[in-house]
Amino acid sequence: MILTRENIAGYLLTLQLVEAGHHITYDEIMEMYSAKEFLEDWKFYEHYTMTYEENLKWFKKATKIMQNTFYWHPKECDKQVGWIDLVSGLKIKN
Repeated sequence: MILTRENIAGYLLTLQLVEAGHHITYDEIMEMYSAKEFLEDWKFYEHYTMTYEENLKWFKKATKIMQNTFYWHPKECDKQVGWIDLVSGLKIKN
């Protein structure tokens, strides 16, 4: 898979689900729950959660992937990964 600006968010969210121990991809969630999300105001990131330690581990991996893919400055990669986590990332439990 070649990572581009269009598919990097889905890839990183799938990585986040894997880091949290959920055996499902972001694309599968979007396919399975698109109607439920529309009808019941259901949010996947409230159902699937991760711990703070898992989130830190994912953040480091995601930043490294962004650096290797786009050759951006590390601070820019941190900012972009932070936005992905803030907007669509899993909630932290406890």
